[in-house]
Order: sequence, then structure tokens, then C-alpha cells
Amino acid sequence: MMAQLFIISLIRGDGDPLTGGGTMMKCTPTDNILLVLLIVNSIILEIVAIKIIKGQTERKIRANYKFVDGDVKCSVPIISKLILYSLFAGFASSSLGAGLALILAPILLECGLDPVSVAATEINQAFYSTITSTLIVIINGGMHFDYAIIAIIMAVIGAFAGMKAQNIMIEATGRPSLMVFLLAFCIAFCMILIPVDAIPELVVL
Repeated sequence: MMAQLFIISLIRGDGDPLTGGGTMMKCTPTDNILLVLLIVNSIILEIVAIKIIKGQTERKIRANYKFVDGDVKCSVPIISKLILYSLFAGFASSSLGAGLALILAPILLECGLDPVSVAATEINQAFYSTITSTLIVIINGGMHFDYAIIAIIMAVIGAFAGMKAQNIMIEATGRPSLMVFLLAFCIAFCMILIPVDAIPELVVL
């Protein structure tokens, strides 16, 4: 999936590879065909993932595995929630600029995952989209490495401090639901702040 997104993002543009805009014009028949193939491939991968997770759950049940807090059973309601919420998360992330992991975190917590598993899943999901975008920017010559190094260092420090604070809060209160409210506040804050920040540019345009 990452390879497909990388190739499509790299070749789409204004048709002029000299400007870093890709070799294929947007909204052309070829571009539309690639979009359809991307959607079909996503559906196929989704079906395969559901079958794998469902098989793991069934094997646990047959082995009389005792599910504990943080284990998620692959059931129709949970899978349906994940699919619908993920579609919303992708739309909100693309249109409003909010981080995909920030939106998916409360969804995963609601489905029963423990906070540590949620954080690990977020990082895993964010890695693929981030590395794809980074490679495209580097290939097109738009990467400012001095700024990137500072951003990476600050992100590592912030992530470490955030995980420590999260664990302390959960251990002190015994309520993982507090993280849901905190993340919901962050999402609402981003959805308000990002459009407001863009208003001056929109007015100038």
C-alpha cells in the first residue's frame, strides 16, 4: 500500500516533471483509473486484514484464551466502527490538517485497546504515510534538513514526555478514559485553530 501511494503521489502533478509536479496531469482519465485501482486495492487489503484478525480471535477462543482488558475481539460492531471512523479520520486529516493518529487514538481506546497498544498502533500507522511524504519531498528537492533535524529532536522529546505523563495519569486514576477526553480536546482545538490560522491567507487570495 505504501509503495502504491508513493508511486501515485510521485507521478501526479501538473504534467511538468521539471517543476517537480510529476509526469501525469491531475483529473485525466489515467489519473482517474489510478484512483479507482487505489480504492480497489484498499478494499482488498481491508478484507485480508479482517480475515487475519478474525482468524486470530477464533484461534484464541478455541484455545480457551482468557481475554483481559486491552484485548480486542474481532466482532462485526468493532470492525464496522473501525471502518466508518477510519473513513472519517482520513477525510478530517486531509481536509483540516489534523494528524491521523490524533483522530484514531480515541477510536482505538473506545474499541478496548489499552493506551500503550494505542500509542504503538498510532506510531505504526503514521510511519508509512510520513515516510512516503518525506521521500516525495526529498526527491522533489523540497526538504530543509536543518529544520527537519530540529523537528525530529523536539518530536522525540515531546513523545517521551507525553508517554510518561500518560502512564502516570492512568496509574494514578486507573481510568484510561481520561486520555479519550484529552485527545478529544486536542482534536477540537486543532480543528478550530488550523482553519483560523489559514484565514489570513484565504483572505489575501
